[in-house]
Amino acid sequence: MADRNVSIKILCCVDLESIENINKMLEINYKLKKEMIEIRHAEQPFRAFIVDNKFARFKENRQNDKKNRYIFYEITDEEWIEWTQKVFWNIFRTSIKAEKRIKDIETIEKIKNIDRKNR
Repeated sequence: MADRNVSIKILCCVDLESIENINKMLEINYKLKKEMIEIRHAEQPFRAFIVDNKFARFKENRQNDKKNRYIFYEITDEEWIEWTQKVFWNIFRTSIKAEKRIKDIETIEKIKNIDRKNR
């Protein structure tokens, strides 16, 4: 999609477990030589995506009998989609760029490693 000049905005939790996948996504920008994918960090409850003001798809994770089960909801109601977009943009505007968050995490990891060596 980015190759076809589709702008992609992603809001997710940037942590040690997700850094590798986030870097893979951001590499697409470097290959295209333009920022088509923008990723920001925020702790938030939504697991969803919104496409062209037409529909939103939510994912809910339920654990039963030690098995992960997923429930998907597709919303096509314009008012719900508009509300979801407003929530997304409010969180997105106030969140931290993924690149900054990754640098901060790497700095913390370096400090931990130095501290371990000094013990």
